[in-house]
Amino acid sequence: MAAITIAGENLIAEKQAAQEVLVVSKFLYALVPGLDPATPVDRYAGKPPPEQIMYETDITKGGYVDPNQVVYSSMIGSNVGDWDFNWLGLETAEGVLLAAAYTPVQQKRKNIPNQQIGNNITRNMMLVFDGAQSVTELTINADTWQADFTVRMAGMDERERMSNRDMFGRACFFADSLALVYQNEQFTIQPGIAYVEGLALHQPTGALITPPAFPFTLWYDISLQGQLSDVKVVLATTYGDALVDFADSNGVAHYLVPVATVLSTTAITDLRSTVEPITGALIQHLAARVGDYPELRARATTKEDVDLGNLPNAKSDDPNSNDSEILATTAALHAVKSSIETDLAALGSAAYLDAQSDLYDETPDALMKVGAFGLGGPAYMAGAVDIGDLNTVSALYYVGGATGAPDGELYEGWVRVSVITPGQYAFQELYGFNDQTLYRRALIAGVWDEWKTVWDTSNFDPALYAALSAPAFVNGIQVSGHANLLNTANVGTDISIGGTAYAAGMLSYGNITANAGLYAGGGCYSGSGVAMFGTDGNSYGPIWGGYLSSWLAANYIAYWNLMSQIAAQPIGGVGTYGMFIVVKNINTGAIPPGTLVEGGYLGWSNAGGENYGAPGGTWMVCGGVSNSSAGNVFSTTICKRVA
Repeated sequence: MAAITIAGENLIAEKQAAQEVLVVSKFLYALVPGLDPATPVDRYAGKPPPEQIMYETDITKGGYVDPNQVVYSSMIGSNVGDWDFNWLGLETAEGVLLAAAYTPVQQKRKNIPNQQIGNNITRNMMLVFDGAQSVTELTINADTWQADFTVRMAGMDERERMSNRDMFGRACFFADSLALVYQNEQFTIQPGIAYVEGLALHQPTGALITPPAFPFTLWYDISLQGQLSDVKVVLATTYGDALVDFADSNGVAHYLVPVATVLSTTAITDLRSTVEPITGALIQHLAARVGDYPELRARATTKEDVDLGNLPNAKSDDPNSNDSEILATTAALHAVKSSIETDLAALGSAAYLDAQSDLYDETPDALMKVGAFGLGGPAYMAGAVDIGDLNTVSALYYVGGATGAPDGELYEGWVRVSVITPGQYAFQELYGFNDQTLYRRALIAGVWDEWKTVWDTSNFDPALYAALSAPAFVNGIQVSGHANLLNTANVGTDISIGGTAYAAGMLSYGNITANAGLYAGGGCYSGSGVAMFGTDGNSYGPIWGGYLSSWLAANYIAYWNLMSQIAAQPIGGVGTYGMFIVVKNINTGAIPPGTLVEGGYLGWSNAGGENYGAPGGTWMVCGGVSNSSAGNVFSTTICKRVA
């Protein structure tokens, strides 16, 4: 790699500003230890130290390539040597290092007759900067030996390849060009023209190949190879599966494309990726596809040529025409359009609304179909749902195995729903398939109220019911069915009801006999009102001194509270146990279990019968014990404090 140094760049700027000539006077050769030729040139570095400079010489020749490029050359004959170099530099008349380049280590050998064959070397360095020719005042064109045009020629080849690649793509085969065929008992590559990755391949004659055993896949290996002073496109064949492009050891790119898969001499599958029916000059082929030319077939095309021979030739502007041999014009279509728009306007906004997609489509503003949601047709079969969830659409449903019914059981029947605000305000009517009873309820602020029974002739007989608004029955009440007391009922004697008694107000009576049950909207009172059984199940009366729940709380300790209280007792507390020895005679014989003993007759003890002092309180003997004194192990037992 070569580069102009920072010092050289500054000197060029100074010379150009002062309109002075830049004189390059020396070509330097040096051997720098550890120099990597692949790294960029250090533009801030100066010349290597003197011990590393192997040779310096005057510029052999200088010349210009163009106004912004100049070349300096150094020619060293075989009479100079021996030394190696990997660094090249150009030095100006001011002693400034203008440019430097890194190379792999190279040898310069002196010719010594009969001992060593020497070598000649020529090295060129090209400088590129604005106004290079002007500031150096080089007026001689660079000779061809001064500049290496290999890179430029390779660049021209690559630009040509890329241009072809843009036009023909990865691969383009003209007609049958380079197709693989089997003829005359030989596999043959057809002659022709093809482009592979932009490389133009011209095969003037067919070529025979000798493939491997069946089956095989033939690939073309296309590359641009140097031959003497020229380069040529080379075609090679290879075989395999899923081959990819590669570069060989010389850096030459090889492009591989599949040509054919062969199972037998009669089973050849063409794999050429893009095949165009090009048989001559490309521009003539393209001109046959586009453009307006007198000889184009399109100038004389008939309806039959494009399969339109059945179309009639007549036309009409009349929208009322009904003739299959006449084509309608745009004027006729416009008249039909205007008529449709007039009819739609007469229908109003409904003409522009979409109908329901099905009978249960809830799309806003959709036109309802007859029978939608069970209206005007069969009921909406809802199945096993929660009846309470039917609160978003006004509809007539039929449910089966549904929950949320009045009796809490799975229900089957009809449900009519009228909705004001979905999920918030609605009304339901329920008619049972089995009990044939009508119920109704309302949804208020998202909460359903209780089901209410609608009485009819199937579940209400006026002859069996007495409507008691505010009655006073002196001689009692006798009802064989149900009795509903809507307000207070004052009854002189007994009430006898065969069914269920419902009391919404107060009952003042003798005795009530209800065969089915007695229901009271409030509490049940007795003893002229001093005793009561409340709606919450609590009892009230003088025997409890008020409510029963209060008496129980004051007189009984709940089990879970009792255990916690016992656990909290200290040693010797009520309910606790201890080991004691009887220290005083209690009676003449043994003391049986269950005997109550004052603490003064006992002493805290152990299994050895030792006495550690008397406890307080009253204790129950829990085991058999001798009536003895301290020190007698037979007088030791377990006791429980009871007071």
